[in-house]
Amino acid sequence: MEPAERFLLDKLAYLQCAMGLLGSVLLRLLRSCYGRYASPGSAFRVPARAAWALQELPSLAVPLWVCTVTAAERLRRAPNRILLAMFLVHYAQR
Repeated sequence: MEPAERFLLDKLAYLQCAMGLLGSVLLRLLRSCYGRYASPGSAFRVPARAAWALQELPSLAVPLWVCTVTAAERLRRAPNRILLAMFLVHYAQR
């Protein structure tokens, strides 16, 4: 792995940890207004199926977008293709 790629992956891992910590703190301080905790008078209500599809859409769209934009060099290796195919089939099935 190249040093620049390793540096980027390290920074993204730290960002994910920081966002997880921030999210857990905010969810403890703020009242949840979705799902079973939503009040009947909530101003913005989304049907459960639509909310679920919207939530899962990035998990399917981002890998597809990366495959179209990224050079085919990463997909030349069989393990990468197999893992990507398994991931996409999993989310497309859902």
